Amino acid sequence: MSLADSLLAPLLTALDTRIGVREALQAAKSQDVMRRASEAGDADAIRALEKSIASWLGTSPAQNADEPAWAVGADVAHAFVEQCGWSVVEAHGHAWVQRAMTHLEHVAAKGVPPALLVSVAPLARLAVFDVMGRESEAHPDFHRAVTAPHLTRMGHAVVSVCEACQAGPSSRAFAQLLDALVLHVRLYPHTYRTHVARMHALCMQTLFGPYAAMDASVTPRSAAVVSSAAQLLSALHLTGAASTTSVERDAMTYAGSQKLSQAQLWAATMQEMLDGLASSLHGCAPSVPWAAWGVPAPLAAMPLAWTAPVPDYAISLPACLRRCEMLLGRRDAPGVLLWFMSAPTPRAVPVPVARCVAIATAMIQARVSRDDAPVDQLRHEEAIVPRLREMGTQLLVHVATTCQQACWVPMHAAQSLHAVCAMAERAAGAQERLCALGALYHLLSPDSAACAAVPLDPAGPLVQRIARLCVQTQSAYVVQEPASWTCAPPLKRVRAFESDAVHVSSRAPQDAILVKTSDALEAVRYAMQLYVGLFGMLASSAAPGHRDLARTGALGLVGLVEALVDARILDASNEDMVQLCEHGIHALTMLATTHTGALIASILPRVHAVLCRGAQSRVLRVRRACVLGTSALLPVLRPRVPPLVDVVDSSALEERIPEADAQDRVPLPTPAWHGADTVASTWTTVADVAPLGPVGMAPRLAAPAPAPAPASVPAPASAPTFSAPPEASTPAPPLPAAPLASANGTVDDDDEEEAMPTLDMQASDEEGSD
Repeated sequence: MSLADSLLAPLLTALDTRIGVREALQAAKSQDVMRRASEAGDADAIRALEKSIASWLGTSPAQNADEPAWAVGADVAHAFVEQCGWSVVEAHGHAWVQRAMTHLEHVAAKGVPPALLVSVAPLARLAVFDVMGRESEAHPDFHRAVTAPHLTRMGHAVVSVCEACQAGPSSRAFAQLLDALVLHVRLYPHTYRTHVARMHALCMQTLFGPYAAMDASVTPRSAAVVSSAAQLLSALHLTGAASTTSVERDAMTYAGSQKLSQAQLWAATMQEMLDGLASSLHGCAPSVPWAAWGVPAPLAAMPLAWTAPVPDYAISLPACLRRCEMLLGRRDAPGVLLWFMSAPTPRAVPVPVARCVAIATAMIQARVSRDDAPVDQLRHEEAIVPRLREMGTQLLVHVATTCQQACWVPMHAAQSLHAVCAMAERAAGAQERLCALGALYHLLSPDSAACAAVPLDPAGPLVQRIARLCVQTQSAYVVQEPASWTCAPPLKRVRAFESDAVHVSSRAPQDAILVKTSDALEAVRYAMQLYVGLFGMLASSAAPGHRDLARTGALGLVGLVEALVDARILDASNEDMVQLCEHGIHALTMLATTHTGALIASILPRVHAVLCRGAQSRVLRVRRACVLGTSALLPVLRPRVPPLVDVVDSSALEERIPEADAQDRVPLPTPAWHGADTVASTWTTVADVAPLGPVGMAPRLAAPAPAPAPASVPAPASAPTFSAPPEASTPAPPLPAAPLASANGTVDDDDEEEAMPTLDMQASDEEGSD
């Protein structure tokens, strides 16, 4: 096959002419032409592609500064490996690693323009991920011949390039280089032990260096760089020596000259970041009594090489807030501390759970004190403290989801959930209330994807407090405010569970919902799902007030979903409203299908009517959610009769074929069936076994055994009835032999249909008298 007719012809032409290479490579990836050409046996095209990759990777640094040839060659080689497999790496991996190492060492040794640094990142990805990555360990011969001899030099070259690229303009290339380091540190930790000091300094300078000075106008790092640097920082402890002694295993009591263990390195980094967070909190809000709430200021020098706050509050307070946001995260990106705690560790590490919970609780309940603070300081703190409360909820949820059961006792001891409830009750705006309800939802609701499942006492006041908060959030969307009244309430006796605002308002409840903001809609979504998760505790009536909260919340949820489904201008363009309607339908369906009781039975007809009405909505997503809810609700409304379970084999009532019956005999796990016996013998066996009574019924007192009948006058044989409970706890005496022989004589052995037992299994008087 000629090259002009090959599938790789467009890509090879673009690589030779250096025109439209990126577009041709993208088309080759989408059409999978490299794999198809390899399977078709197009050796000429594959050989030409290998030569083009070698040519692009062998470009000199001077030419690469004008055109990113190394990046193009690395991208084409990466696509080649993805489509054609490990055989490509075995054939060309050694040459690619040598070319990449030569270019990396050249870039690290000399000062080069930023464009050259940008083209180095794909080259490092090709060498580290594709050739020397995890797949290399599965091939011992290749790993011994190619990967192992180049590990030390490659690590030194990549670390040097990262140090040179740290101040570069491209954050994406820097993040790719850091990812390459993370992979190799986790795969070959002992090889990178000599570079730990350089990598630690690189991470600390990248993450905490821009915030060292008191400058509130610093530009934060991109989320990709923060994530990669935090993961590298969390992987540095893997290079430490594995400890075996009890002194080295405990990182908190380590005070010797021995070699640091992995747990001690991890704990030291965590401790330094928590000290930096504590010092930043003291600098953000000096008037808040942090020490009284369990967050004392660090006694040593400023951690993380940060400078101390300056007396000017207009400079120091915003700068300390930036430090807190860098550690705990902004609204658009998580923080370094959360990234560090999320990285898994191969060994157990001492996590300071109690200190993390104490810091989060103190941040949640932070309030500005107006006793002795200057006016300028209070003005800045009033804008900073609400943001601290939001970050405190993020830290508490992250610690609870990461540590699970280890944080339950510190959370209940520090009254963390009460602090979150107080934050929601005293929220200054919709955003703060949303953060509090979202934290409660992730901490308590089993419907959450990353639920911490913090246990609650059903009889405790915390359950009622959270349920009341959810009910109040839902009722704000159904009950109108007094400002919307058009006339005075009518002169009548005030009745319980009745709101005059609903009757005398000129605005429909649907209109009141449509004017809510997106944060308010998100808050009520959390409130609905959280209430459904707590409804089981409220329905138990473990404490006074549970019944009222269960009734009010259930009716409020039904009314809210009904108002959402009947909204007049609800359309697919309003994403927040449609999403709230979907979650409301799901919450109402879960409430009606997963709980039982008289309250659920009383609202079932209305729930079914609301879902049927929503199934006719003109919005497709609402219509789909209502159809799914109706299908889940039908088994509750019209349950099918459960199958009968008795000691009689139901298959005996069906017509049998002798040949098939002889081939298929399945023993039944019932005491009344012992094979294909006659009717008389089956009666005898059933009479010997007393049928079981209803579940939960106490056994009656044993009745005296009946006197045996005289021998001259035989008593009629009567079999027990299965539907009636047993009259005595002792089994009935066996039937006399004479009636059994008479009954056996009346049975026609040739007619099997007549030989089958009936449902009541009672012998007639005529049959017994014979």
